Amino acid sequence: FVHAKGSHKAHIDRGELERLVNLWFQSGFYAMRNDYCSAVCPNGTEIVVTDVQESYIKLSSAGFSKQVHECYFTIDDQPARPKPPDSYFELQRELLKFVKEKRWV
Repeated sequence: FVHAKGSHKAHIDRGELERLVNLWFQSGFYAMRNDYCSAVCPNGTEIVVTDVQESYIKLSSAGFSKQVHECYFTIDDQPARPKPPDSYFELQRELLKFVKEKRWV
């Protein structure tokens, strides 16, 4: 669901960049698990669901990269997977709002 497929470059002003970087740090992103999609049942089997909405947030800089993958959902109001902290979803909403304002998606 993007306007143009492939790799594209854009520039943002310093204030926007600072705001986004602050959001990363305030969310506790670096302390989050890398994967919130793997769930192991008490009997040792892993739950695999192929039609669940999922998302990735990734930050890469010189010499460092961090990615968090989530596909949280519930079954009968019970978590079927580990749930990321609420700050993950807050960061996700802010990033999506930003890219929509820039018409990147």
